[in-house]
Amino acid sequence: MRALSADPRPQQRQADTTTRQRGSVMFLYPVGFLIVIMLGAIAVDLSNVWLQQRQLADAADAAANDAATYGVAPADLRAGERSADPARVTDIVQTSVAGQGLPDNSRISAINPAAISPSGNPAVSVTLTGNATFIFGQIVGRDGIAIQATGTAELSDGS
Repeated sequence: MRALSADPRPQQRQADTTTRQRGSVMFLYPVGFLIVIMLGAIAVDLSNVWLQQRQLADAADAAANDAATYGVAPADLRAGERSADPARVTDIVQTSVAGQGLPDNSRISAINPAAISPSGNPAVSVTLTGNATFIFGQIVGRDGIAIQATGTAELSDGS
């Protein structure tokens, strides 16, 4: 009877397959790296848009608060009423927004000195608009996105 010997061909075939598979994984690393870089760029751009939106909202709130505090008509205040002087409110809002250090593409789109607050009291409302710029989006031709923020503050009663 003939003794069974191990055939070297299956072992050789297995070694060849392992070598070929190990080399094919190298092509996945650059693709994975590019995906991670793209996701990072998107995260940076979205964070930048959120930051610029927050800055615009803070400026709108500050301008509305300044206008509500200092824009009250003095004659009405002495009479015990609270109403805003439109010319005074406009000047105060423009001064406040100019002092906020916003980008040049930000502008005042609406000032409402006769607004009503959610509690039903007289208020001043200021709406600012701007364009949040992308950092990495410019690579694919996207310069930015339009943003808007509104701030409302109740008129001060002088106390």
